[in-house]
Amino acid sequence: NKHEPGQAFKLTLLRGDQELTVNSRFKTCETSGMVEPVQEEVVAEEVVEPAIQVPETTLELNDYNAYPNPSFGEVTVRFQAEAAPTEIQLSDSAGRVFLQRQLKNFDGFFNEELSLREATPGTITLTIRQGDKLITKQLVLLNRA
Repeated sequence: NKHEPGQAFKLTLLRGDQELTVNSRFKTCETSGMVEPVQEEVVAEEVVEPAIQVPETTLELNDYNAYPNPSFGEVTVRFQAEAAPTEIQLSDSAGRVFLQRQLKNFDGFFNEELSLREATPGTITLTIRQGDKLITKQLVLLNRA
């Protein structure tokens, strides 16, 4: 405690445009019945959780490119991936799927011009899926002037 019993202090209160000053002194505090705080040692218990194996669900693409992005209607999408059945899907910002292609004999290379003209202008989501793995990419469809 930084104040001693009997030490004077002044308290000034301001309410609106009125000021009230109170002069007073610190009083002696009773010490009987006060207990010294007990310091307990806290032991942190290390919890070892088993490692959870999360299957990798992100599809790996090589040489991905989509241009022009942003676009006024058509976009060329190019990528390389594992030669496996592949699904290509385009959806607009409302979640409406406007293009869906099943490539059952996908040879590992994709290079096609896709039309975005049926979509609402804004953010378009390109989803590429192979089995239980997928990747999403964002495209932007602009309004024609």
